[in-house]
Amino acid sequence: MKRIPVQVNATTWYLLTDGSVADSTQANRIGRWTTNDETHLVITPDSGTETVVEVAWRFNDRNQLTLSQDETELVVFAGADARPSFYLSKNVLQVDPDGDGDFEFPLACVWGLNPDGSLQVSIRGIESKIDGFLEDNHSRLRYRFYDKDTEVFASSLVFSGRWERTTDKNKLQLRFRLDDEALEHPDLPLVLPGDVRVDPKRNHLLFTYNSSSYGARQLQFQGSLQLRPDWTLSFSIKDFSDAATGVRKSRIDVATTFQWDRVQGGLELYVGKTATATGQKLEIGGRLQAKIGTKGLDWTFAYLKDTTGAKPVITVATAARFVWKDGEVWLSYERSGVTTKAQVTAKLVKEDFTLEGGVAIENDPQGRRLAGFLGVRW
Repeated sequence: MKRIPVQVNATTWYLLTDGSVADSTQANRIGRWTTNDETHLVITPDSGTETVVEVAWRFNDRNQLTLSQDETELVVFAGADARPSFYLSKNVLQVDPDGDGDFEFPLACVWGLNPDGSLQVSIRGIESKIDGFLEDNHSRLRYRFYDKDTEVFASSLVFSGRWERTTDKNKLQLRFRLDDEALEHPDLPLVLPGDVRVDPKRNHLLFTYNSSSYGARQLQFQGSLQLRPDWTLSFSIKDFSDAATGVRKSRIDVATTFQWDRVQGGLELYVGKTATATGQKLEIGGRLQAKIGTKGLDWTFAYLKDTTGAKPVITVATAARFVWKDGEVWLSYERSGVTTKAQVTAKLVKEDFTLEGGVAIENDPQGRRLAGFLGVRW
């Protein structure tokens, strides 16, 4: 058990990691200690007046919590006699100073995420950086880190709040909004350090990145997807929380643009209202089907909506036909009452042409037909 010497009115008292306080001889118990909302020490004698002691808290470069008074470091919570444990309750850090479960105290921190994915912690304006990693399979913002001198047991901080998109409309990037926004770092919002994509096996969001210290890590989101007729993707993120931590039910809407680029086992959509060569693509897992109708080809896409196995169908195009014009092949189709023409010559390969069967190309002087297009064959 650690004994922490603290100066109180020119007298040294000793704080023990079981929450008790000993006098200057270290032989007599004289009270209890904890912290207040401003993270000062609060010492309550068994008899006498409560005393508040101003101190400073920070994490060092080994991910270890330290306590200082008057710029003198009093203790590092680490080592064989004190392996602390940490968790969050309503985004307030709870510290068990020796990890034995008999005493803990709160520290009010302001939280941020650095561009490299490290966690920024501000305690009464004193800045620290914790070198760990983001990792979770239940949609939560969970940050894990080790005491770098032992790396035996990882501490796990699960934040409470909801997910939302950043303001960049041409990429899918998420930030986490804490329940109490006053606990968010004003200069380092909790923005994930990279773009989020869709896992086409589950058709839900997935964030993967490389931690500089701990390698490949990921956040896996749970919920359902709705693919709307205007190509807006609407992701419903499930509520996964208790009274003090977790993610509240969130909805992420992503406006996308469809181009006839790829539908071989999945539909590729560009993030944003306009497709660009450098724009982020999202792949939605499913199956494209084409049937010959009275006015041409009718295309539909069946996709996995959620883990229940539901597979709604969305119409991609109706009355679609291939037309030869000025040496190029164009695809003319209707969708939601609007006729659109797309130049698809670059999407074709020589093997797509056949003299028998297939779908005729209107006005083609060679009378050619298409045996397939984007993975769908006839």
